[in-house]
Amino acid sequence: MAGTTNRAAGIGAIAALALAGAVAGWWFPHSAPETRGPNVLFIVWDTTRADRMSLYGNPRPTTPRLVEYAKDAVVYEQARATDMWTMPSHAAMFTGLPTSSHGVNTDWRWLDSHYLTLPEHFAAAGWDTYGFTANQFASQNCNLFQGMSAYDTVWQGEFAKASRNATREKRIARDRSTEISPGWKPDPSVPNMMWSRGMAKDAAPVAHEALIQWVTGRKDPEKPWFAFINMMEAHWPRVPSMAAREQVLDPAVLEKGFETDATLFTALSYNLRRHDYTDEEVAAQVGVYDAALVDLDSATGALLDDLKARGVLDDTIVVITADHGEYLGDHHMFDHRYGLYDSMTHVPLVVRYPGKAAARRVPGPVTTAGIWTEVVRLAGLEIPADGWRRATLAENGAVVSEYPLYDNRALDRFVKHYGDLDLTPWKRTLDAVVDGSWKLISYHDHLDAELYDLASDPGETHNLAAEQPARVSELQGQIDSWKRDVKPYEAGLRTSDDHPKSYTPSERQQLEALGYLVGDEGADEEESDAPIPKAKGQKGKRQP
Repeated sequence: MAGTTNRAAGIGAIAALALAGAVAGWWFPHSAPETRGPNVLFIVWDTTRADRMSLYGNPRPTTPRLVEYAKDAVVYEQARATDMWTMPSHAAMFTGLPTSSHGVNTDWRWLDSHYLTLPEHFAAAGWDTYGFTANQFASQNCNLFQGMSAYDTVWQGEFAKASRNATREKRIARDRSTEISPGWKPDPSVPNMMWSRGMAKDAAPVAHEALIQWVTGRKDPEKPWFAFINMMEAHWPRVPSMAAREQVLDPAVLEKGFETDATLFTALSYNLRRHDYTDEEVAAQVGVYDAALVDLDSATGALLDDLKARGVLDDTIVVITADHGEYLGDHHMFDHRYGLYDSMTHVPLVVRYPGKAAARRVPGPVTTAGIWTEVVRLAGLEIPADGWRRATLAENGAVVSEYPLYDNRALDRFVKHYGDLDLTPWKRTLDAVVDGSWKLISYHDHLDAELYDLASDPGETHNLAAEQPARVSELQGQIDSWKRDVKPYEAGLRTSDDHPKSYTPSERQQLEALGYLVGDEGADEEESDAPIPKAKGQKGKRQP
């Protein structure tokens, strides 16, 4: 079990116990033994783009807690996600390898067991390991939790009810903007889907509770720990709290957010130019997104305050990042399915470890795949000599993001609904490279290259490719060189344990609503609040 404290005690009781424990000197040791390595807390704000955070220049105070916290941290100003969706991006951060190497993609939704994950590496070195996730594509369901000695999810197990309650309590009666909003009434003429699993997605405060209960319930409190948390408040469907909305929105934008149709069907219809939004409706959806970041910031700040009160924050390597960003009307798109514009790839990255990582802002581009090597280095562990050349967070020139395999299954229901859609523009694969302020988006069909100077055009609205062919050629050469150096994925190394899992009916409902499944997958056990089996952390073994 992930903890022994009664969940009914609630998050408020956890915070009170944190302060009492810090004063009394129990639960966490104030001074670690010399042989004890640092703890690691790895937090992913799912679907968070950097430019909407006040830490990265948004004039709205969306992340004031993180702004304060980052004053003694390393802030990477130009971090780029390796891919444009959850599973391959998380796989890159957990292995240090790009999609071309780890092989996780839309057709193979599984991290093969022979890859060494961060939790595996730390578990082998003596760390206790734990994961809490709100996203099925960042979980044991795709073998990303290989090496976790324990894990919890928002959709099944002992925290499912608390997670549903946490999301429901934020909803506002007059909100009719999303599939989980109280006032939403589905139009039977369009293929919208109720997303019941979404009712548990906003569980960042529950993740706080779960982590503390796991840490304090361990058999050996002297052992260092490695913990991963995925928080989904910024992911569609967004239902930020009223307090968060009021913190960053004026009354008119706030009210417009309640009435604007932000359902996935309508948003993707906008992408396909079968629905239009007014400027005010686009601004309202940006405002709702910003408010969701406020909730993330508040929950993360409360967790870090708790660790500080317990006397262990400064003995903990803390990483805060995102797997990818989100379109918010820019490039005439919403959601996060297609393309490699900075709306999708420019993500936050903050690393804090006092005394080992000097506080500074790093201006050059880095890849989130480099988190693996940086955390291992800061913890004093060995980088394994296993034949893989893992990325680093060094400022070493060009950084590449990939979209190597398209998935048009998300659009199948739109073809059925509209009948005459041309999906050709959505079936293009591509790469992007950032070098200094220059960015090239290179399509694999060799048509319509896009070149941008991010210093003068951060919104990527003025394509300079025709004006600067030499620059295009130079950056394309960097992509080609990177591809030659990448060790390719080898499907032949899969074991009998390596195969994407089947899904429960409720898991399928979520994934179908997100457009990731189209009814061709199997199903297994039903969703339940009963405790879920815990991972054993054995290399090569499929997680429960």
